[in-house]
Amino acid sequence: MSGRVLATRFYRAFRDLDHETMAGCYTSDARFTDPVFDLAGPEIGTMWRALCSGPTDLEIGFDVIDGSDQSALVDWEARYSFPPTGRPVHNRIQTRMAIENGLISRQLDQFDFYRWSRQAFGMTGALLGWTPPFKARVRRGAVRAIK
Repeated sequence: MSGRVLATRFYRAFRDLDHETMAGCYTSDARFTDPVFDLAGPEIGTMWRALCSGPTDLEIGFDVIDGSDQSALVDWEARYSFPPTGRPVHNRIQTRMAIENGLISRQLDQFDFYRWSRQAFGMTGALLGWTPPFKARVRRGAVRAIK
């Protein structure tokens, strides 16, 4: 399966909150990294299950920029209310996927953590969102939330 087809399948499943299809798009030893998570193997599916069962107002949009047999590049966005605060978030993300045997072996999601933290946490995010201790606290909370 080409990267373009795989990425389209993956993000359509995300839009439909189908975490099982999303998890099935990864190799068993895949790695996922973004500014909050650094996960491997089955942890990735656990994260998607938690995110798909989280905010009820989640909206996903995506554009597959490039895709080959070995990779995919996707610009996507998520709009939702951040559960701990209820604040509206519009996060813009760029994903780079490495593809092996038609499945995602590595996924790197990049977004502006400080921009996200200002939206998600309001004044607290604006004042502290750029600091390493705040980022570490958010990471710990996110990992606890998906377990």
